[in-house]
Amino acid sequence: MLLAFLLIPVLQVQLDIFRETVWNSHRIPRQKDMLLPDGFPVTEEQLAEVAQHSGVLEIDNDFLPPEIRRKCEAIIPFPEKVEPSDCADAYLYLSKDFIKVIKHSDCKNELT
Repeated sequence: MLLAFLLIPVLQVQLDIFRETVWNSHRIPRQKDMLLPDGFPVTEEQLAEVAQHSGVLEIDNDFLPPEIRRKCEAIIPFPEKVEPSDCADAYLYLSKDFIKVIKHSDCKNELT
């Protein structure tokens, strides 16, 4: 779970950068004498109907239990700002401090 907390936001930032700088700016070559469909093959209404029918929009997209997320964010508040080259060090820091947070909360629970 600690890897997911750290790597999913870092990966999403990198995917967004790729999409904005490479994918959406590449030139699409003209294809002579080709009859190709244009536009989007599905209407917005059809997409909305399928989304409503499947319930996909009602699913909580947080992949971590709230308690784990809270403890991780106490150690690394903005995982999306971690540079990809620093992920290994950030993970080691997170895992070491996470164990301290768990031990500290266990001690507090034993005292109460």
